[in-house]
Amino acid sequence: MKRTKWNTLKKEAKVEYEDKKSIFIAKARPVQSTQEAMDFLLSVRAEYPDANHHVYAWRVSQEMVHQKYSDDGEPSGTAGLPVLEVLSKNEIDDAVVVVTRYFGGTLLGTGGLVRAYGRSALLAVKEAVPITCCVCELYKIMISYSYLDKVLFALKKKGYIIKSSEYGMDPVLQVGCLTGEKDELIHLCTELTAGQAVVEFFGEEVLHEGRLGELQVE
Repeated sequence: MKRTKWNTLKKEAKVEYEDKKSIFIAKARPVQSTQEAMDFLLSVRAEYPDANHHVYAWRVSQEMVHQKYSDDGEPSGTAGLPVLEVLSKNEIDDAVVVVTRYFGGTLLGTGGLVRAYGRSALLAVKEAVPITCCVCELYKIMISYSYLDKVLFALKKKGYIIKSSEYGMDPVLQVGCLTGEKDELIHLCTELTAGQAVVEFFGEEVLHEGRLGELQVE
């Protein structure tokens, strides 16, 4: 089934985290395929060839979720899984996180490793700006200036995405709504403008709905 709404990352990001003199360099970025995720992992390994570990996790989803993680030599379950859980518990898809570790000489123990890798991944994901994307139907809404303010207010309050606004003889709003919400959109505009609004469909596009709220960490 084709997805219509999902969470992902807005940009690539890098953070550094230190725990008992071990340095964790975490990088996160959006990807479109498992091959792109693997290419990113290889680029990080090439950037830090002398590091002790390159732990990673990714989730890629178009019609179904494909995910993978690796402890890269750390004790089983202490590294890759905590990184993956940052993505999976927040349902973040089309994203990869690589955490590179330079050992500082002090053992962290299994619990310490889980916390350090999970914390590093969480910081990188936050820095990469988690967002919600949706496949939206796009509509041009033509109204008069006398109705503009209340229509804009109502559209934003209902959660519709205002893609653009044109102000000529009359305002023309380009608005995105989820599939299946067309009738509600038309009814809203018609009711607010005493039947004067003209609503025309003109295509489909993936739009950013907004940033995710507080990320889940447990």
